[in-house]
Amino acid sequence: MVERCKMDSEKFQIVILNDENKLVGCFILDIGLGPRQYGFLDGDVALLRAFSIDDRFRRQGYASTALDKLSNFVHQYISNNLSRIVLAVNEENIAAQKTYEKSGFKKTLQTSEGKLGLLFIMEKEI
Repeated sequence: MVERCKMDSEKFQIVILNDENKLVGCFILDIGLGPRQYGFLDGDVALLRAFSIDDRFRRQGYASTALDKLSNFVHQYISNNLSRIVLAVNEENIAAQKTYEKSGFKKTLQTSEGKLGLLFIMEKEI
């Protein structure tokens, strides 16, 4: 995925560092064709994908902090023309759903079939 991001100017790999500058997580923001796979055809939507926190750093607030800072980060470093961030989360990943909801994401009426089961589509206005 990293190599694809390097070659695609519409995919941004974001790393999450702790106070000691250690890598604790990462994700990708796709402002190109990614949102279209879930039916978002407007150019004002970013797709949050591959969000991951290293197991050693889970339950320490890194995911919530990153998600809470995401709106400002997007407008400051990626584009002021984006109005929403969308993501897909597995229906069985309750912990992730709660984390996303706590950070302002809301489930849409859309779902999608993923490799590991049904995905709920969530979005957040930014």
